[in-house]
Amino acid sequence: MRRDVLSEERVVARRAIEATEVSRCWSWEQYGVAGPFPPMDLCLDEVRRSDALVLVVGRELTDNTRAEYELAEELGLPRAVFVKDGRQLRSAHKFLERIGSGVTYEKFRNPGELEAMVSRSLLMNMAYALRAQRGRPIIASSAPAAQAPYVPKRTAG
Repeated sequence: MRRDVLSEERVVARRAIEATEVSRCWSWEQYGVAGPFPPMDLCLDEVRRSDALVLVVGRELTDNTRAEYELAEELGLPRAVFVKDGRQLRSAHKFLERIGSGVTYEKFRNPGELEAMVSRSLLMNMAYALRAQRGRPIIASSAPAAQAPYVPKRTAG
């Protein structure tokens, strides 16, 4: 959030989250307030109350963003990381290398791509959660299951 970096991208991500109509997006720009408490405590409390964490990463990665991600990881929350295409500073690059094996992240070139990626990611998380709730495998095949042709039953008449 430094110097309004990625401000358009954060608005687009928030719009995609809200468009699901089952999720509410918490962001500092909307709900953060000055008070007698450290601002980071408020951010981490919101991570604890969340169902998922969506990060939009640019050239750099702040210590606050890293702390939010690490808490979400510790809590076992689904994490979606979207990286603006371009060159990252060393700290951001190292962070992406570390999470690469545990969480898929996607690179985007423009806000339109980001919006589509956030929407797709959240819908997939919801589908996985529903499948897990029903005791079904989390990863489903993209091909429909083969079905025998429908044959009506004969009734005695």
